[in-house]
Amino acid sequence: MTDPLQLLYDEALATGICPYLSMGSYRRASDTAEETLDALEAMLDPQALKLLEQYREACFQTQGMELEAMFRSAFRVARELFTQV
Repeated sequence: MTDPLQLLYDEALATGICPYLSMGSYRRASDTAEETLDALEAMLDPQALKLLEQYREACFQTQGMELEAMFRSAFRVARELFTQV
């Protein structure tokens, strides 16, 4: 990403999505996921824990890529709309 686009993306991540994720259903889903992960980690041996951590890291990476792609798409649409006005 270009530096200005990166700045916009970082700002959007820091402030732009929070209001949409603070809904009760998101919080409940997040809490359930955290509780389930804690229970799973308590049941796993060290080798399985390592695999789980590798899986989580891969998920974080793909989620980051997906967020960036959504941001780029929204930015492109906004730019197109702005040039049409």
